[in-house]
Amino acid sequence: MKEELQGLVESKMKLNNAKGYQKIVSPIFNTIMLIIVFCLITFMLTMMIQQQKPTQHDQTSFLQKQLIKKPLIDTNIYEQITLENGLTVLLIQNNDAIISQVALSVKAGSFQEPANYGGLAHLLEHMLFVGSHTFPDPNYFNNLIHNNGGTNNAYTDNYETNYYFTIQNSALHQSLDVFSHFFIDPILDQKMVEKEVNAVNNEYEIITGTDEWKIEALLKIISEKSHPFSQFSIGNLNTLLKDEISEKLKEFFNQAYSSNLMSLVIESSLPISDLKTYIKNFEKIKNNNLVEPTCEDFGSPIQYGTQLIQYRSNSDVKKVYITHQLSDVQQQYKTKSIELINNLIQSSKGVKEYLISKNLIIDMSSGILFNDHNGCFSVLALEFQVYSFNDYDRIIQSVFSYYYYLIQTLFDDQGDTVADNVKLRALYNDYKKTASLKFNFKENIIEDIQEIAHNLNIYGIHDVLSRKYLYEEYDPELIYFYLTDLLDIDNLNVFLGDSQLNHPDVQYDKVNRVNYAYLDIPDSIIQKIQSYDEVEQPKFQLPSIHKYQPNDLKMKSFCKPYSESKIDEDPYEDLQNKNMLIQRNSEMVFSNVEECLQYEHQYEELYPLPEYLFKSSIGKLWWKLDRSYKTPAIFMGMKIDKINFQFNLKQQVLLKIFQSYTSALISQNLESAFQNNYNFKFQSSPNHIIFNIYGWNDKFFDFIDDSLTFFTKQQIDKQIYEQTLKTLINQYNQEIQSPLYSQIKNHFFLNTLIFGYYEPKSILQELKNINIKDYEQFHSQLFKGTNFQLYLTGNVLREEALSLFKSIEKKLFGKPKHLDYNPIYSKILKLSHNYIVPYAAESNENNGATLNYYIFGNRNRKQFAIMNILKGTFNSYAFNYLRTDKQLGYLVSAKFQPLECLDGASILVQGSAQTPYQVNQYIEDFLQFFYQEVEKMTDFDIEELKKAAIQQLRQKEKTLFEKGQAYWDHISNNDFIFEEKDITIDQIDLLKKEDVLNFLNSAFKKSSKLSIQLYGKHMLKGMSVEEFLKNQNPIKSFSALEEKISDKEKIKVGAMLYQCSFKLGQI
Repeated sequence: MKEELQGLVESKMKLNNAKGYQKIVSPIFNTIMLIIVFCLITFMLTMMIQQQKPTQHDQTSFLQKQLIKKPLIDTNIYEQITLENGLTVLLIQNNDAIISQVALSVKAGSFQEPANYGGLAHLLEHMLFVGSHTFPDPNYFNNLIHNNGGTNNAYTDNYETNYYFTIQNSALHQSLDVFSHFFIDPILDQKMVEKEVNAVNNEYEIITGTDEWKIEALLKIISEKSHPFSQFSIGNLNTLLKDEISEKLKEFFNQAYSSNLMSLVIESSLPISDLKTYIKNFEKIKNNNLVEPTCEDFGSPIQYGTQLIQYRSNSDVKKVYITHQLSDVQQQYKTKSIELINNLIQSSKGVKEYLISKNLIIDMSSGILFNDHNGCFSVLALEFQVYSFNDYDRIIQSVFSYYYYLIQTLFDDQGDTVADNVKLRALYNDYKKTASLKFNFKENIIEDIQEIAHNLNIYGIHDVLSRKYLYEEYDPELIYFYLTDLLDIDNLNVFLGDSQLNHPDVQYDKVNRVNYAYLDIPDSIIQKIQSYDEVEQPKFQLPSIHKYQPNDLKMKSFCKPYSESKIDEDPYEDLQNKNMLIQRNSEMVFSNVEECLQYEHQYEELYPLPEYLFKSSIGKLWWKLDRSYKTPAIFMGMKIDKINFQFNLKQQVLLKIFQSYTSALISQNLESAFQNNYNFKFQSSPNHIIFNIYGWNDKFFDFIDDSLTFFTKQQIDKQIYEQTLKTLINQYNQEIQSPLYSQIKNHFFLNTLIFGYYEPKSILQELKNINIKDYEQFHSQLFKGTNFQLYLTGNVLREEALSLFKSIEKKLFGKPKHLDYNPIYSKILKLSHNYIVPYAAESNENNGATLNYYIFGNRNRKQFAIMNILKGTFNSYAFNYLRTDKQLGYLVSAKFQPLECLDGASILVQGSAQTPYQVNQYIEDFLQFFYQEVEKMTDFDIEELKKAAIQQLRQKEKTLFEKGQAYWDHISNNDFIFEEKDITIDQIDLLKKEDVLNFLNSAFKKSSKLSIQLYGKHMLKGMSVEEFLKNQNPIKSFSALEEKISDKEKIKVGAMLYQCSFKLGQI
């Protein structure tokens, strides 16, 4: 074994010495390449001489073809400009974009912060949003964005800060003017600094409870103290609430921000010629001619040498993290070497499946934790959910055995060298083809504008769109290098996370809020881990992703050959005679192909809505051919309604087991489909099951047929079933410990108001009581007594949809038995008073969360139109009042949110500055403030809000999946209002300011209100919720609203109910 390992190390050293991992090229090949390059240069010079005074459009087209790698279906126009101050700009004209997008990336981040001011870069990111000398109002930009149907955000990284927003086209010029002054003349005054420090601190309070934060903190703790990675970077009151902080911000801004380190990206439907005039102001940003920051002088941060650390987690789920420090991951992005390895780690028949089969782990995930763009370091982390820590050494040994298996399988030992083999080349080419298909048919390539700005700033114009997708440079030496790096025992760190930490030498990092203890690793365990090639090797296998790779990428057509002599027969029977063609929908005959194709495209435009195609005794089929995105793919939605489903806890838990168990079967057995970008979403509720499936049309029907096999398979795989139960128990244990805002939205809110919803604790207890016989009986009856609906859209023909419908009906439901369709009603509490319902959280949080929900009742068109014009303003004013002005918490959200068939509004706040009881009263004050602000608005202001809402409603869905999902929501929700957007636009045109004020007066003053208040354990300080509330003093509030403190069971006694047979769409 030692000789084998020494051979790997020596091979790795040879690779390290190879300059930049460049391959050896023969002299003959070099000569050939020089000749080719000379010919190309000669040809290009000739072409340039022939072209006289190229137009701006010609230059842009040349740039598109020569510099930017684009998807095949991308019709955007791109132009790169460098301003006089060195700022790089990419302008994108997207004729379908009604909403514009903007992002600016600056190469400045937390690694450049001065000592003792951790979080300064993060604070500066916050501060630039709250006023410049030209636009001093701290809420001006936020209001401008939201009043014009947009959003805004930012992030701070090690060496980058990225600012981005969306806005309707008509307000783009104004917003760019305000945005440019973020970087020209920011105010950075002490008064606003103190408020934003509180916001940063609230963010810190929320994030430090997560395991992801604790792992990052522990990696910082074991890093070299001279390396900037080791420094605290998010910020809190201790590091930022200082008298001199305003001056430090100004110093940091002047020393780190410079136009030559910035990249700006703008996407809009406006012509590029207009966009060029809009960016003039950005030339005023000062160019300090700064050198791009780098950590190359610091080297790798994490100290070499195996470390084992146990830490206290906030969750009862035990976790083992294995981390490896890697170099040059980002610099080698074109090779996708580490992505390939990570895909293999997660593949079926690999280490995950083996560890699960041996009952060593419950679940596993892996990925890159840090991607430092300078290439100094990255961290590959493997996370395992485990039963106990007794076998952590066996887990690590198995992981090392898998790395060793990959080297032995993918490389051939040729004495002094190691060479790749046909298996590695085939595997790489498979992933390359899959990635290329995804990129070439990427409908919304500007999905995240901030990522495009990041790519432009870090990687340049050539790879600005393709950077994260394409496998472009096959580099087996680099793959080998990384695998040997992963086998280096000195490059291994192990973290054990548990809610219990019993160790005599527990340390506490006050800043990062983590309790931890160093554990000794006995030499025997080190030797055991390193003996991966001496023990019997697990039977690993490489993944195969051929099966679902599409070959036919053509768009389908109605037009088919037609024989005139067989008029009484199915025209599709004769595919030989090409003299005439038929358009199937209207049985029209055409004289030539062109005429038929022209008609079918007109038909698609004239009939843009789903067609109710077929109805059987138990099912309904909806269909729409949609080739507008030029994507050879299909979206399918299927809903199965249980007619006589019991709303008890046991039945619902069994349904959740079915969902998880079936998903596990499909994931394990159809891995190739998911590797080839198929998307399968599976959700269940108390009375129905919904599937959303998306994928290439070429293998789509095979995928559906293969998937349905696992729905009807009666023989239960006991191992997967047991694994499913363990996974679900783990999942609900984690949900109990999830952030408060997540718990209150996803559980306490629904559980309080809707009958048939249960808290995670109740589900968890029932999961432990279920046995396999219960599940077998449940599964045998699952598809009996059901109705179903099916919707197919995309590159799919009518007859294909009908065929699939009949296949599903036969395979899932057997011989159809007629059932009268009876609507299934959701039962929602009809509140008789305004209630406060408090809860105590299980998690050790210093925070509290408050969710106030106001039930408006049934929707009408006018009400829906008003909510659409107010939604951005409502959220913006809530953010400004509750977060910026009152400093109640980092997380503030206000939105109009339907509850089944009822409309309503929710306002959510999480923070530690005030208790939820007091936050509730601040929310009532905000509502009065909001009414007054709307009352002050002029008719012109209201018209501007209307325009913004109409622009948003006219924005077409950016992908086939989004469009399919939008129509499917109407079908599955049973409202069938496919033209809801057009109807709403017509209604908005009729609205006046008086209508808006009447709505606000009625909605919040006359509606029923429920305030759900969730208290973290540390906030309660050992008291029960009831005791804690007795000691709460009300704030000086403008509100005189009468509220009762109660619990969820009491308010349900004798209460009246709303009954909903359909769901409303989101506003």
